[in-house]
Amino acid sequence: MNATAPLPQLSHDQLQAECYQWFHNAYPEQRGLLHANANNSVNKIKGNQQKALGVVKGVLDMEYFRANRLYFFDIKVGKDRFSQAQHEFMAQVIAEGAQCYEIRSLEQFQTIIREINNMPQLTSVRSNMHLEVDYKNGELTPMVEVIFLLAVPVYSLSSEGETVKNVSLQDVRFKATKGNIETLTKQLQEFSKMMEPYSDLTDDFNSAIVKPQSPNEPNEPNEPS
Repeated sequence: MNATAPLPQLSHDQLQAECYQWFHNAYPEQRGLLHANANNSVNKIKGNQQKALGVVKGVLDMEYFRANRLYFFDIKVGKDRFSQAQHEFMAQVIAEGAQCYEIRSLEQFQTIIREINNMPQLTSVRSNMHLEVDYKNGELTPMVEVIFLLAVPVYSLSSEGETVKNVSLQDVRFKATKGNIETLTKQLQEFSKMMEPYSDLTDDFNSAIVKPQSPNEPNEPNEPS
């Protein structure tokens, strides 16, 4: 049996084009927010012209502006590594709040873009009970401060130039009366009912998925014929 030949490695420009085209098609409403930086000169004369126009060394290949945050991506293939100028550029922009990524595959780029666009995940709900004065009638009213704790993915660059994923906890707070809470509870119950058919559907899909066998799990003996 002939071994399957390995797929040829994409060039720098091919991988960058794949990443850009995927984003262009996957997020049409965000077209223009991701764009390339033309900081590689074809010759010395063109390089001097670009330098006079404001092109600087070390800027990464692509930048993406999303939700008031700036992200930079640099395409690397094979033995490519960050240059000293790129390390200096990344240190500057990270200090100002930007995030930088080394991209070596389309799949890696897709994962990062999807996580940037993911909504924060609810981790817990907390509350504070207190009494407030209703100045219209001069009576005390029971109130609750509802606190939603959200987990937001945050990315940073390690000293080795690797992308590190962390989680930042944020909170959303609002005050409510007993009537407000009862109305919210009814709405959440309706949402729960709406999710039931989707839960049944995912159960059907999950039961059809063949899970890989653990390497330490012994094979079951064959049934005698």
